Amino acid sequence: MMDAELARMMGALGRPSRAAAAPSTDPRRTTPKGELKMPKFVKFHPEDPATLLNEVFWEDPNDFEPYHSDFTGRTIYWGTVPMRENGHADINPWEFGGRTMESQQAYTKDSPRPEIQFINVLMEKKKAAMKEVDISELSKRDYTLDIHVEYMPETKKIERKIRVSGGLSLAVFSDKVMKPLFGLVRNLHAHIFQDFSDGSQFGPRDSNAIDVIHHLDKTGYAYIPDDEYTLAHFLRKPGDELGYLYDFGDNWHFLIKVAEIAPVEESTGKVVVLGGTGAHPPDGVASWRWIDLMQKVDASAKDRKAALDVLYESSGYAGQRWDPHFDFAEFSVPATQRAVAAAVASKLSVPGGAKHFSALLAAGADDALVYPSTLKKGQRLVRTPVPRADGAPARVFMEEGVAQERRDNPANTACANCGSPHGLKACSGCKQRYYCSRSCQRANWAQGHKKVCTGGKSK
Repeated sequence: MMDAELARMMGALGRPSRAAAAPSTDPRRTTPKGELKMPKFVKFHPEDPATLLNEVFWEDPNDFEPYHSDFTGRTIYWGTVPMRENGHADINPWEFGGRTMESQQAYTKDSPRPEIQFINVLMEKKKAAMKEVDISELSKRDYTLDIHVEYMPETKKIERKIRVSGGLSLAVFSDKVMKPLFGLVRNLHAHIFQDFSDGSQFGPRDSNAIDVIHHLDKTGYAYIPDDEYTLAHFLRKPGDELGYLYDFGDNWHFLIKVAEIAPVEESTGKVVVLGGTGAHPPDGVASWRWIDLMQKVDASAKDRKAALDVLYESSGYAGQRWDPHFDFAEFSVPATQRAVAAAVASKLSVPGGAKHFSALLAAGADDALVYPSTLKKGQRLVRTPVPRADGAPARVFMEEGVAQERRDNPANTACANCGSPHGLKACSGCKQRYYCSRSCQRANWAQGHKKVCTGGKSK
């Protein structure tokens, strides 16, 4: 953006322009409150005026007072974002976008922005604290979790109840449980798990999802990789809660709450869908837009049609025929269990090969598709046509980097048959799937693994 345009943006926000910033040779900067102040910890680049930087970043991350919602009792986004009275983060996208524009040219990976300098300290403190958390017993116990989409109208709730092992890693839980449980497209958008006690957040390692590229600065700036932690690290007793934010920008907020933790002797580690209500939400649609549509959906035939049009244009419903009798309250336990089982039976998604949509420029122009990824050895590109409801040939493809030869890390996967993270051993034939027992391996062999296994003829 041109300097004049940025100046107009800052003027509209009631913030000083570049001309009002401190001289580049002065390590101080003017805070949002108008005080020329020396930051207690971060270092500003001489070319960074910091005119759109939040007041909190002048504090010391080792002892600052994080923003906290008295309404919800939650701290989110590392406690660096002010909270509104209704408990929502007070984020002005224009201000955050302007801040990125005014600072991105001045900093590098080795010399990060002040926001990242600040949060790097918080991440290291959190990682150190997590090392002290004892999960030796809880990781062996099964959890019954109640999960729902937040802020939905009372008559259009989207809720799920599921049983999983506390030893399941957050990365596996997100990819192989949460996504199919709510009909979300695996590896299309990013996510973060939110610890409300301190605002810390955990997400997909090295993700190149489009929403990470464009919206991470409005989603807490940075997160700790979630593949090193389990549900048991955060959920310690019935009533404990963990946030799950899916699709940065569209911002689908889920609340995960512990209903029950079974004794070790009664735990199997299996992933079991127990119940639910409400149809799957439309992936790729802004949550606030869908909530608004659901508030009006029963008002008239016109409002119902508007909601259905949005639903069938979304990623999760691609290719399904438009059904005027669609039931927004319907939920199928067997169908959802099958979706979870299919995800469990597959390899863990590759965050660095996140799905992207590509459109053909002309008929037969396959070579026009471009995939912006950094695939590693043992990974390959897969292009899947996006089905059209009218049955016409696909013009849009979904591209994804998948692990072809590279197998899952046994410390960060689950039994391909039941979803248990315990006692895993690789298939002796293909070495590409893991099982918690011989019985699970035999069951999965009969269910279809024998068609793709490169090993022996029977298990």
